Amino acid sequence: MKILLSDDHHVVLEGLAGLMRAAFPSDAVETASSGAECRAAVKAFEPDILVLDIRLQDADGCELSRELKQNNPDLKIILFSGSNPQVRQANIQKSNCDGFFFKDTHPAVIVEAIQQLSLGEKIVEDDQNKLILPEGEISVSSRELDVLRLIAQGLINKAIGEKLFISASTVDTHRKNLLIKFGVNNVASLVAEAYKRGVLP
Repeated sequence: MKILLSDDHHVVLEGLAGLMRAAFPSDAVETASSGAECRAAVKAFEPDILVLDIRLQDADGCELSRELKQNNPDLKIILFSGSNPQVRQANIQKSNCDGFFFKDTHPAVIVEAIQQLSLGEKIVEDDQNKLILPEGEISVSSRELDVLRLIAQGLINKAIGEKLFISASTVDTHRKNLLIKFGVNNVASLVAEAYKRGVLP
């Protein structure tokens, strides 16, 4: 997988690059700090996924996203914004992007989003920083489903880790990701929502 990151704030750009390289060590990660650099990098690097700032100094991210998707229909694009929800609601549909996040999004959500995009899912984040998938569907990995089933049985992180042969901290990461995906704040609501949506039988 090839990932291209484009943002005109170098601190943000380098932070994203570090996150991507740590999360996807076997994949190629490149950066672009302007709209012009982004266009050139898409042609030269041929990325699978582009994380694009919605407001570059020399380009409108939504317009650039639409342009790049027209010329590269297989390219998956995530728009990034530090501005308010009205910006997204006014422009996001026109951008033809595959996902949208605010810049204060938890890193685990961004990593999960890229994993899902690589599998063909489309993701968008709502105004309360909840992960939303098309038609309200929830995409849960096989490992997350294992954790979810054991949570529903009332097991704590340590016990779940022992059953699945993973660390308690890894279990906690899966639990937090599940809470984000289902848009809930506690385990009781998570289990109830999982049954409601049919994720748990």
